[in-house]
Amino acid sequence: MITPFTDFLTFSDGTYMRTNDAFKLQGNHVVKVLGWENIKGNDAWIIENTWGQDWGQNGYGRISFGETMID
Repeated sequence: MITPFTDFLTFSDGTYMRTNDAFKLQGNHVVKVLGWENIKGNDAWIIENTWGQDWGQNGYGRISFGETMID
């Protein structure tokens, strides 16, 4: 389960890292954690989102460690 922020709604590529102007949405959101990897020194969770293939990279994405309270 994650704490979603406004910029998470429009995430489309790369590794999600919350921007300074994003604000927390009410409630929580469920994602499936598939694993983790290190990209250029940045640890990130690999996730599948429940919003379908229009979100992220065909429904999948990466969330940097420490973002969205996923870890």
